[in-house]
Amino acid sequence: MTVPNPLFDLVKNQRRFTTLCGALALLLTPLFSAAQQPILHWTRTYGGSSTEIPYRIIPTADGGSLAGGFTQSDDGDVRKHGNSDYWDLWLVKLDPCGNLQWERSYGGSEYETARDMVQTPDGGYLALGETNSSDNGVISGYANTRDIWLLKLDAQGALVWQKRYGGTGLDIGNRIIALDDGNYLIAGSTSSQDGDIQNNHGGGGYTDGLLLKIDPQGNVIWSRCYGGSKNEELFDLQVINNRIYAVGFANSTDGDIPPNQRNYDVWLLSTNLNGTIAFSKVYGGSQNDVAYSMSRGADNTLTLAGYTTSGDGDVSNPKGSQDFWILNTDLNGTLRWQRTAGGSDADYANTIITDRDGGYLVGGVTYSADGEVSGAVGEGDFWLLKLDASGQPLWNRIFGGAENDQLRSMFYHSQREEYYLAGETNSWDLEAGELKGEADFNIIKLKWLDTLFTDTIVCPGLPFEPRTDTLRDACGYDSLILSLRRLTTHCEFNYLKQTDTIYIPNAFTPNGDGKNDVFGAAGKIQGEFLMQIFNRNGELVFQSNSIHNRWNGMYKGKMQPGGGFVYIIRYRDSSNQWRQRKGSFLLIRS
Repeated sequence: MTVPNPLFDLVKNQRRFTTLCGALALLLTPLFSAAQQPILHWTRTYGGSSTEIPYRIIPTADGGSLAGGFTQSDDGDVRKHGNSDYWDLWLVKLDPCGNLQWERSYGGSEYETARDMVQTPDGGYLALGETNSSDNGVISGYANTRDIWLLKLDAQGALVWQKRYGGTGLDIGNRIIALDDGNYLIAGSTSSQDGDIQNNHGGGGYTDGLLLKIDPQGNVIWSRCYGGSKNEELFDLQVINNRIYAVGFANSTDGDIPPNQRNYDVWLLSTNLNGTIAFSKVYGGSQNDVAYSMSRGADNTLTLAGYTTSGDGDVSNPKGSQDFWILNTDLNGTLRWQRTAGGSDADYANTIITDRDGGYLVGGVTYSADGEVSGAVGEGDFWLLKLDASGQPLWNRIFGGAENDQLRSMFYHSQREEYYLAGETNSWDLEAGELKGEADFNIIKLKWLDTLFTDTIVCPGLPFEPRTDTLRDACGYDSLILSLRRLTTHCEFNYLKQTDTIYIPNAFTPNGDGKNDVFGAAGKIQGEFLMQIFNRNGELVFQSNSIHNRWNGMYKGKMQPGGGFVYIIRYRDSSNQWRQRKGSFLLIRS
């Protein structure tokens, strides 16, 4: 008999447990307040004795993450690769606990970096970056100038193929996303007028914004330049309702750029799926305004994040020399609201995500220690700002050490209610441990804790005592606060006399006190029986062919940490029919 391995996540809405003696089903509802904040699970550094900078972190299908940027090291966490005298593209694959699974560096004798990554349907990755090398295995480009570089990697980071896009000018790729048709879209900038680039609006080294559509093998489907006679660049992408939205900055007042552009303004470009312009709009004041990141809101709007040095035009209530600037538009580019945030020194946002409550989480760097910035630690700190859906601030947090730390990218894993933050640190006093070099990748994981209220096994007439436990996940970090009423006396199993009746507890406490020390079904069956128990990673931790053989909480000779597990029980009833029960239960450490 074969029972499939279940794919599951112990998410708040899916936790349903069945009591043993009273056979009562309890739905456990998590309670949280908008004033609460996610807790710090871990913070880790990765790198060698020189400099490592991450530009992007993405979730991976196995529950881990992939961070990408560049390295100048060939020691520590960095395996030596070819000529490392300058910067090599560097990728770091982490498991859900932050452990380094693999790392890969690619490049030649010049400059390479990764700007973005996307996981492909085969489990591998596309890594988008740039190169101006033509040696050590790097595919040649145009006149040895900096080009967009795309690497296709397998699931372990090994190179499958590479492509190079651009012309004889400067070509940079900042963002890559997967499209519904199976192709991919790249956003960046270019000063080229040849090669893969056509109809550039600029000249004399000025850059246009670039959109480049490629197929899964990296072949160019189309490329489009957007801009005017000066500098434009695109940093982020969204595709909504068959329309492309790209955001960055504009410095021109001609071509595709509205003439009301004043200096460097935030630029929002919208096109159809073939690259034909739907609208081109700018936002800002008389100084410099740039957007690096964009998120689709729960209300089907666009929220952009970057920085401003203006205090007029579309910008109001400046805080200092340079502020976080967050602005919200509808899908036609109409400005709905904007806000500045920061202190009297320089602050700029690099990343924004739509949060679980419909608000926003904005991340970047702060050099301030006043105004809206509280708890500054060093020269520059990771700064995380929480906004509600209308842009009003709810809370902010600082991460960092005594020196310079800069947050560049983050993502939210909705099923696990976890946040991953990526940036660089050159602080020696982080909680993450010893600094490995001049600057390291610094990855931080935050987690929302659920609060669950329940009873242990319910037996009428027996006394309970209140108890609060903090349950830990498979990595050993706090995952759930459980408030429960616990039996003060032993609850004997009441075997009912009906045929084919089984009861399954919702929790057990394997502490050796003789009370609820094992987990398993109780009852009476007439035929075959199989119980399988899986941890949150889907691993089979226990199997039994007898209803009398129950699990004591051990796996591979070790007592498992407190937390949630899943069971599947199959048995033949008195009519020789297979029946199945599935559910979740808690291992409570006391």
